[in-house]
Amino acid sequence: MHSSLVNRQPLRITFRSSLSRSAGAAPGSWSHSWISTATAMWYVYIVQCADRSLYTGITKDLDARLAQHNAGDGAKYTRGRRPVQLVYSERAQGRGIAQQREFAIKRMQTAAKHRLIAAATSGRCENRDGL
Repeated sequence: MHSSLVNRQPLRITFRSSLSRSAGAAPGSWSHSWISTATAMWYVYIVQCADRSLYTGITKDLDARLAQHNAGDGAKYTRGRRPVQLVYSERAQGRGIAQQREFAIKRMQTAAKHRLIAAATSGRCENRDGL
């Protein structure tokens, strides 16, 4: 058997349940709403800090995360470098994929990150959301 097939881990899908009771519902009647965390949309993003340095991260909500960074509640790196501005974003189909892409971007040299940002803003970047 091929070695890459032997070492594969099974796909784990987890679900989150939230109990709620409808207004006017009979006592003891609760409903479950199930949300699959495996299919949730994630974003990989790059912000430019006030000192012109770049910070890369992942999130499910770009607007809320940008607000956190600018309020000083985001990453420790960006707290002393506010305000930050979103310069690049792309969608990922799950957290794991987003983390892998984040790691790949963080390994890039600064010039390569600037080329990625420039390609996205000029529309030359496929399968990326850009600005």
